[in-house]
Amino acid sequence: MPPRLACLLTPQLLLATLLIAPAPSPATAQVPAGDARAEATAPDSSTIRVFVDHCPCRMDYLRTEIPFIDYVRDRTEADVHVLFTDEHTGGGGRSYTMTLIGQDRFAGRVDTLSFSTPQGSTNDEERAAIVRYLKLALIPYLNETHTIGRLAVRYIPPQEGEVTPTTPEEDPWSFWVFRVNLGGSGSSESSSRRMSTNSSINADRTTAAWHLRFNGKVEYNERHFTFSDGSKLTSYTNSYDASAFAVKSRGPHWSLGGTASLHSSTSQNQLEALRLAPAVEFSFFPYEEFQRRQLTATYTVGATDVRYYEETLYGKTRETLFDHSLRVSYDLTQPWGDFSFSVKGSQYLHDASKYAVTSSLDGNFRLFRGFSLNMNVDASRVNNQLYLPRGDATEQEVLLDLRSLATSYRFSVRMGISYTFGSIFNNIVNPRLSGGGGGGGR
Repeated sequence: MPPRLACLLTPQLLLATLLIAPAPSPATAQVPAGDARAEATAPDSSTIRVFVDHCPCRMDYLRTEIPFIDYVRDRTEADVHVLFTDEHTGGGGRSYTMTLIGQDRFAGRVDTLSFSTPQGSTNDEERAAIVRYLKLALIPYLNETHTIGRLAVRYIPPQEGEVTPTTPEEDPWSFWVFRVNLGGSGSSESSSRRMSTNSSINADRTTAAWHLRFNGKVEYNERHFTFSDGSKLTSYTNSYDASAFAVKSRGPHWSLGGTASLHSSTSQNQLEALRLAPAVEFSFFPYEEFQRRQLTATYTVGATDVRYYEETLYGKTRETLFDHSLRVSYDLTQPWGDFSFSVKGSQYLHDASKYAVTSSLDGNFRLFRGFSLNMNVDASRVNNQLYLPRGDATEQEVLLDLRSLATSYRFSVRMGISYTFGSIFNNIVNPRLSGGGGGGGR
């Protein structure tokens, strides 16, 4: 495996951007004074074909900003398959990883480049960073083409008085990131009126050794209906959640942690549910490989003290419940697509017959040239609805989803296929009459 391209980038080079340097021909191109020029070695074609996979920005922007490669719409036609993955960072920014997989004349070559954007970056700043680093990542491949003779690297020196990123020792927030959200919606017609509000607060601290998170959320919904006979119906639902989460890294495969939560929901007949649950997780692959593959098993034991709005089917208005659960999850991101599958089983300890098993599958597969299959399947076996209130639900409660209903299973499925054929090239951008959206995506 070739060295990670990220290791070849000095801090100064990370500030560099590639410029298209107009020239009469690759053999006679003039290099502006002060610029560093990569030398072409036996170029065998004018450019390279690139398939961009899961790019976090619009493809039209890439085609406009990086016009010196050929974009193809099928990975089997590419010289280089660029696979993007991205995750939120502890500081509120995003961490991106580009894996460049060589094909055809570059077969066997794989390079990886990772970079991050800071908290509060705008969409324009995010996509500009993606373009800048993608240009740098493509240099080793362009070096074997005539295009290299038209590229130049320009160094951008730091401005006088420019503030450098805060180092961990100087961080006044000690890695804590806070986020507050307030929202609401409303609609009105002659015979109906709806209103909802929601608010949340999040605090997150991520380091190599610890991950701490606090969340709080409140939701309120109100609906009014007027029927043709003049009768009226009003419904109200509300819920709130507060939780604290902590996990400690214990090497490349183990993690220890736990959660504490407080929950209330009118639709689930829970006036107040206080829960404490320690957990342990084992990762079959090292955690550092999570961008491309992850297989984990998580075991949790919990205790929940619950107070109900109404007496339950089992004659309870308050009870303490002990349970345990095991969740196995597998996630994979590969050139042929992405796939995730998880199975979770939970059971109350006081009554082994009260349990639930839930499985979920998500996938997007490129089966052969131009043909893709995407699917989502969720299935649950349910036998643990201890919170259901005594008595039958009214028609209004059923139609308006005001309370949970008894069920032995839940199942949903979504599937789709797509087939694309025609020209393999996908370079041209034409935003005319696109509704102001800048043209289509991929």
